[in-house]
Amino acid sequence: MFRLTLRNIARRKLRYALTTLAVVLGVAFLSSSFFLTDKIRDTFDELATDLTGDLDLVVRTSIGEGERLNRLPIPEELESVVADVPGVAEVDPRIMMWNVIPIIPADDVEKARAVPSRGAPQFGMIYSEVPGLSQLFLIEGRAPERVGSLHDDPKLVAEFVMDARTAEDHRFTIGETYRISSPTGLRDFVLVGIVNFGDPDENKTVGANISAFDRLTAQEFLDMEGRFDEIDVTIEPGTDRDVVQSAIQAELDAAKGAFLVELSAMPEEFQALLAPYLEAELEVITSDQQVEESRTDFDQFITVISSVLYAFAIIAVVVSTFIINNTFSIVLGQRVRELALLRTLGATGRQVSRSIRFEGLVIGTVATVLGLVGGYLLAMLLRFLLISTGFGELPGSIPIRPRTLVIAAVVGIGTTVASTIGPSRRVRSIPPVAALRDDVRLTPTGLRRRLQAGGLVALLGVALLAVGMTVDLGTRPLLFSLGLGALGTFLGVYLLSPVVARPVADLLGRQIQRIYGIPGRLARDNARRSPRRTAATAAALTVGLALVSMAAVVSDSMKATFVEALEDGIEADLFVFTASLSPTGGLPDELSEGLVGLADERPDLVASTAVYRFAFGGMTIDGDPKDVGGVDLALIDAHMDLGVVDGDPANPPTGGAVFSLLLHIDPAADLGVDVGSLVDVGFPGGYEEAFSVGAVFDDSTMMGNWVIDNDAFDRFLPRSPDNSMSVAYAAGADPTSARAVVEAVTDDYPQASVNDSNQLRARLEGRLDQILSIITVFLGLSLFIAVLGITNTMALSVYERTRELGLLRAIGMTRRQLRRMVRWEAVIIALFGGLLGVGMGVLFGLAAIAAIPETFVDIVSIPYSSLLGYLVVSGLFGMLAAILPARRAARLNILDAISQE
Repeated sequence: MFRLTLRNIARRKLRYALTTLAVVLGVAFLSSSFFLTDKIRDTFDELATDLTGDLDLVVRTSIGEGERLNRLPIPEELESVVADVPGVAEVDPRIMMWNVIPIIPADDVEKARAVPSRGAPQFGMIYSEVPGLSQLFLIEGRAPERVGSLHDDPKLVAEFVMDARTAEDHRFTIGETYRISSPTGLRDFVLVGIVNFGDPDENKTVGANISAFDRLTAQEFLDMEGRFDEIDVTIEPGTDRDVVQSAIQAELDAAKGAFLVELSAMPEEFQALLAPYLEAELEVITSDQQVEESRTDFDQFITVISSVLYAFAIIAVVVSTFIINNTFSIVLGQRVRELALLRTLGATGRQVSRSIRFEGLVIGTVATVLGLVGGYLLAMLLRFLLISTGFGELPGSIPIRPRTLVIAAVVGIGTTVASTIGPSRRVRSIPPVAALRDDVRLTPTGLRRRLQAGGLVALLGVALLAVGMTVDLGTRPLLFSLGLGALGTFLGVYLLSPVVARPVADLLGRQIQRIYGIPGRLARDNARRSPRRTAATAAALTVGLALVSMAAVVSDSMKATFVEALEDGIEADLFVFTASLSPTGGLPDELSEGLVGLADERPDLVASTAVYRFAFGGMTIDGDPKDVGGVDLALIDAHMDLGVVDGDPANPPTGGAVFSLLLHIDPAADLGVDVGSLVDVGFPGGYEEAFSVGAVFDDSTMMGNWVIDNDAFDRFLPRSPDNSMSVAYAAGADPTSARAVVEAVTDDYPQASVNDSNQLRARLEGRLDQILSIITVFLGLSLFIAVLGITNTMALSVYERTRELGLLRAIGMTRRQLRRMVRWEAVIIALFGGLLGVGMGVLFGLAAIAAIPETFVDIVSIPYSSLLGYLVVSGLFGMLAAILPARRAARLNILDAISQE
């Protein structure tokens, strides 16, 4: 039986080719996801280790709860304290400041542009050559030297070095002078050297841009005078690291206590200013902890990439599974007499059933091997695309983990074999006498049983979706309810679809019949004749279009939400953002100061400028990290309409508080507070401050749920660049003239982008359209596999109906009419799948909107034109899928076809 099975596969290799290709594509996409993410993870793990170098200990402030990016700096006086501890060999202070951006020069100053980040950070740091601790390695030129104080000479041209990738990509040349933007402003620097980051022989920036300066220049330019981010330490050989760690901690505690005693004699205003920094605990961690933290931070980023890739890979596998199951059902239906003949020759039903499953095993194994090879090649292509888009180098070979091979085998072989179980069981029911009959067919599963199961599963799925959309659940229960509900709804619709396949195919085919006559009528009748096959063939396309339609509904609703927020919530006339619109992006203080000063310089044109800041996890409420926005609360009403339901953003603090807090109505209800209530807010370093609630609002689209004044932001959070600004024109000001004076300030900063409300809306819509385009491209793979499924089914159908097609040709049907009949049958099937997919996609989109916070989506908008376009595309897919089968049908020899058994 095994030899016979192998011969059957070899004899019918063309029939199984498209099925194998569907499995190959699913396995390839899945395995490439693992290959690529393993490579990215290895690169970042290696970088975390390389950055540690010979480091033994790190001195820094404790962050407590919240994001590590919000860690407070340490005073530079601690460098000598740490260096004097017995057992310490070397100390190396470090600064790593975000949003330090070199400017690419141009002959026309107005055409100068900032080095693009493409999502990666742009750092400024100290250049250090401390043995074993330096992260930068000079490969060309020399190290930057101190040439004077930036404060003493505003026109001083200092020195800097740049990482090799940035210098090469943007043609920076040693000896040339360039402008660099930092949180303090723009300055001219001469490039004196090129460096590698992380490794002497390889630049491991992974897409980041790095500019480095001598220590004092870095502190001045990066607004870190008298402070460092951390102090790295190496210990003497043979010294016990734990002992030195404890000794450093003791000295830090003693130094902090001595300074607190001195501080008590200082003015109260000075004590209040330093309070957050003095409350921060100092800690000494080991290099192992540092590496683990770096890997954890990197892993959060990698997890986002891997989750997206895995999700699309699973979709491709699911679509492939439908095709495999449908193909085996059709092929076995065509081999009934052959299988019955085996029964007459003595084969048992179990043996025949096993042979079918063995066919699935062989096909799955071959497809898995080919899929792994294709997946590796696809991973190489994706790596190339990442590198070409500025992600950074990913050197070395792509790793092949045993886990990847096992998962690929389980998915590729498992889904193929599982798809044969149902058909192989039905094969057992074939009686030996069937070998003598021409009209015998496999007995399908009872329709009543299928309808009962489908109805029950669909009702359960819809019920879970309804619960997720209407009941106030936590995040995990909500996602579980919606995810399981979507799965149940789809499976239920799939089981029930044969019931509606016949009437829908009849309805769709009527118009085709009117236009194309007899070929159209036959196409309609063929699609109606086997509703189960029509439904099964369309299932793969249904999955892909359901997901694409869901993404379109969610994206359009997000755009509608942002548009309404801009129209109803924006009072300002102009907005100044970084070109990337990144929430972690920043603009120099000089720029914001220049814009703020316009209200005094040109009061006839500019009324005020609001400056915005933002910190992920910047504060905590009852120990839970919260994202916080900063703005001048006295100006917010003139620039944004937050939908204040109680209080006034300009209300002064009450109840003994020094600062006010604005919060959204939802967290206000959760905390049980209202205007005038005191809220204890935690900040980095463990410092707590009581804020009074100045106002409660209901529109968090632009500012989030938590808003504090910029004075409080600067006092309790580490140095943060201004994220964006908005400008309100003076009453009666000419918009063109007012914008001109604003752009006169921003023109010196190429990274700044000035937008009015219409331009801002267009940019936000464009960003959402880009995301939707990326999602659609990834989902396009599932649609491509679905097209293969239709092609496969139509090809098998042509083979199955060879005699019928020959008779049609014999009674006068032309080749052109035959091709037209096959093509329109495929179009009807594809449109049926498209209708189901779009319908379920809208339902799933509504469910997804219910799960997304109202900050992002609070308006439901269904893109009818896009959905109609998807239906048209599904019909075109059907037409394309039928080209080869239709051509084969038209080329059949009439006499051979009629004599076919």
